[in-house]
Amino acid sequence: MDLTSIANNLGPGFEQSVPMIAALLVPLLLLAIILAIGAYIYTSLTMYITAKKLGTTPAWLAWIPFINLALQAKMAKMSWLPLLALIFVWIPVLGMLIAFGIQVLAVIWLWKICEARGKEGWFSLLTLIPFLGGIWSLVLWGLLAWDDPKVPENKSPQKKAAKKKTAKKAIKK
Repeated sequence: MDLTSIANNLGPGFEQSVPMIAALLVPLLLLAIILAIGAYIYTSLTMYITAKKLGTTPAWLAWIPFINLALQAKMAKMSWLPLLALIFVWIPVLGMLIAFGIQVLAVIWLWKICEARGKEGWFSLLTLIPFLGGIWSLVLWGLLAWDDPKVPENKSPQKKAAKKKTAKKAIKK
């Protein structure tokens, strides 16, 4: 069944508007494809940089769809084995439960990655907000990749080195 036969069923005059509707939908579809590719490249790049900063190897897994979830688990220092359940995602009811479970795990992994990079863990919960969560996810991965972690004053490397020197001097006396 093509658009012309559908238009004929809808009534007279509608078949002239089919090309106009197609002319509007094709650019929107192309825009959506371009935005999706751009979001994929951006997210993969920021995930790659974040993995490098956390010392997680192999960081290049960020560029492989679905496998990058295993990289997220590795960055969070958690097991990636629950991802094996994605094999059964095609089973009707079980698939929905598995997809929900993987989403929960992804938020937990992101929480731990945020904490490892010196950010608040609850930032990951904002990714669950419909529509805005997707935009926040892009912002959050950018923060994780390019923002310097905020290290508390007493945990800075300079303070730790000074404490060690003071402790060594105290032991020598």
